[in-house]
Amino acid sequence: MRSRDLMKIVTFVVILACATAALAAPSARKNGPPEAPSQELYFIVDDLQQGTPDRDEPVIFQTPRAAVEHFLANSREGDFKHAAESLNLSLIPREERGPFASSLAEKFYYVMVQRLRINFHDIPDNPDGEIDSADDPSNPLAGKPRRSIKIGSIGLNLWDVEIRVERFKGGDRPPTWLFSPRTVESIDRMYKIHGPGPFMKYLPSAMRVGLMNNSPSWHWGTVITAATLAAMCGWLIQRFTVEILKRIKSAHVAALIEAASGPLALIAAAALLHLALFSLLSVSGPIVSIQPILEALIVIATTWFGLRAIREFSNLASFAYLEKISSEEGGNARSRLTRLSVVRQILSFVALALGLGFALRQLNVFETFSLSLLASAGVASVILGIAAQSVLGNIMAGIQIALSQPACIGDSICFEGHWGTVEEITHTYITIRTWDARRVVIPLSYFIAHPFENWSMKSAQTIQPIYLYVDYKTDVDAVRTKFKELVKACEDWDDQMEPVVEVTDLKNGTMELRALCGAKDPPRAWRVHCRLREELVAFVRELQGGRFLPRQRLALVQEQGRQGQPHVPQAKEPDTVKVQ
Repeated sequence: MRSRDLMKIVTFVVILACATAALAAPSARKNGPPEAPSQELYFIVDDLQQGTPDRDEPVIFQTPRAAVEHFLANSREGDFKHAAESLNLSLIPREERGPFASSLAEKFYYVMVQRLRINFHDIPDNPDGEIDSADDPSNPLAGKPRRSIKIGSIGLNLWDVEIRVERFKGGDRPPTWLFSPRTVESIDRMYKIHGPGPFMKYLPSAMRVGLMNNSPSWHWGTVITAATLAAMCGWLIQRFTVEILKRIKSAHVAALIEAASGPLALIAAAALLHLALFSLLSVSGPIVSIQPILEALIVIATTWFGLRAIREFSNLASFAYLEKISSEEGGNARSRLTRLSVVRQILSFVALALGLGFALRQLNVFETFSLSLLASAGVASVILGIAAQSVLGNIMAGIQIALSQPACIGDSICFEGHWGTVEEITHTYITIRTWDARRVVIPLSYFIAHPFENWSMKSAQTIQPIYLYVDYKTDVDAVRTKFKELVKACEDWDDQMEPVVEVTDLKNGTMELRALCGAKDPPRAWRVHCRLREELVAFVRELQGGRFLPRQRLALVQEQGRQGQPHVPQAKEPDTVKVQ
């Protein structure tokens, strides 16, 4: 029993000692020496290689804002020699540092003024680069010391250069804030892309200084002057094309040049203005906002030129078939003309869609609305699908017509009671020119989904029936003989089908005669039909005094009246001839 009690006492003492140690550990850590930071609050270098060729000791900038303000203040006064004291030239050889320090500072200042917008509120004025939490409590970096601070970025062709100020400590000297070596190393590349244009040095000194200092009056004055000169160049190009047109005898070439003159003048004016402002002079500041507008204008003008070119080349290619579509052998010509028309409309639609897309891209519309479009992608897809259903259906119907060709331009068709000639087939609708010069416009999807008669699909040769309603006593052979004489005397008869007169139906009191006549195409067949019908009606009316005109017969029956007189009903007059 004693041994067991002893074991219980020992176990209790051990547990108590462990608990005491666990409770004492946090207080020991709290009252002990501070932990070393996870990283130093500066970059340790062997030498602070600043651009100070005339000073033995480099200038110390206690805060990042002090380094930036020192650079901008001296550069603004033209003292680039002292402005270079804010640059870390450690990546530049020491022997080259002195001659190039001032030049680098001048280039860097120009690029910063033209392309960088500095917000000093984001640049701390504390030695450790810490943002005061009282000034901006919502900033996640507030209260955290830093040794590298990004104040902006400047774009190059393939990437952006970060403009950073960093804290360095060299030897026994106190830490100082400088523009980072990577930033300084990229100054020449940034200046090459965003520096002044080659014509800048030829400008008057006052104008050059005003442009470099982003003076609004000089900037907008330059834009107005350049726009005026560019507009004059566009006008001269258009006048030059007009003079060329006067010396060209070919109607097709003249039409092509005339169609291209307007778009080319606009392209030249917009391109010259863009070249003068952003390449030869390389202006910046608020004027940069019109750069995407000029680029979008160039895209729109190019699209306009493409649409005009598609139209004129299509007209030139279809000219050879226009004279053949009305002939009876013009089936191949109508087929090719239809393909050209549909292909032209589809190419125009594609060119317009591409031009609109590129223009919106130049205006950064897609980037502006990218988040909202992504957020509502599902709803937008449904809405666009419903809205574009009819348009896409018509486009697909146009492609189907171009491939299968149930109807071609120049065909004579009859659609839902409208007889006429197919005048135009676009990528969305078909136009039928009726016999009375009306235009019936039908969506392609509706047209292709409903039956129609094509009178010239395989051949333009057309047969027209003439219907006469005559009395049963009519001499059909006499009518047949007369019809043959009339047909052979008609100039529009195509001599492809012998004249035929047949009894096709017997009605109550009348007999139906059908006479068939043909012609090379539907319009001629219709004229032959009307002429022969008129002449046949005249022949039947004059044949034996009109006794073979349709008539109604009544049987007369004698009946005794009240006074013994027979009652005779009055016979009706004969009906007039019925013709269809």
